[in-house]
Amino acid sequence: KIIISFKKKIGTIIYRRIRKEEHISVTRKPGGQYVGQVTPASETRSDIAKCIHKYLEDNNIVSNEMEAIGCDGRSKNSGWKNGVICNIELKIQRPPQWLICLLHFNQLQLKNLFENLDGETTGPASVSGKICKQLTNCKKLTIVNFEAIESYEININKTDLSEDQQYLLHIIRAIQTGQ
Repeated sequence: KIIISFKKKIGTIIYRRIRKEEHISVTRKPGGQYVGQVTPASETRSDIAKCIHKYLEDNNIVSNEMEAIGCDGRSKNSGWKNGVICNIELKIQRPPQWLICLLHFNQLQLKNLFENLDGETTGPASVSGKICKQLTNCKKLTIVNFEAIESYEININKTDLSEDQQYLLHIIRAIQTGQ
C-alpha cells in the first residue's frame, strides 16, 4: 500500500487529505524484469485480480504463458476460495504455480505469542511488558561466554541486508563463534 498525501480545496479553504492505495508491481522472471504497475479500483480480491488480468491483456502479455504468480502469504492473496490468485486462476482458466513469500509467515503467530506472554504493545514503536522492554536495549548488552554451535558459513554481502537482517546475521555469527 502506498499512502498519498494531497491538498483539496473546499470553498476558500485548502485541506490536507491522505488516501491509501494498493499498488501492485508486475514483473517477469527470470531476470526480474519490471513490466509495470497497476492500481486496482478497490482493495477487494476480485478487483485486484481483474486489474492484474486487464493489465496483462492490455499489454499483450499472454496469460497462457504465465507459469507462476508470486505474492505474500496474506489470505487476501492466497485464500483458496476467493484469494487474488484463485480469482486469477478462474480468469485464465488454469492453475499457475503459486510462489508465496514466507518472509512474514511467522509474524502473526509471534505477535500473538508476545502479546500473550507480555501484554499488548502501546504503539508501533513502544511496548509495555517486561520482556519486550528488555529487548529494546538488547543490541547494547554484552554477549556472555557460551559454547559455540557449529554451522555452515553464511557468505553474504551485509550491504544487501536490511538493518534487522544484519543484526540477525550478527547474532548467528556470535552463536557460531561463541563470542
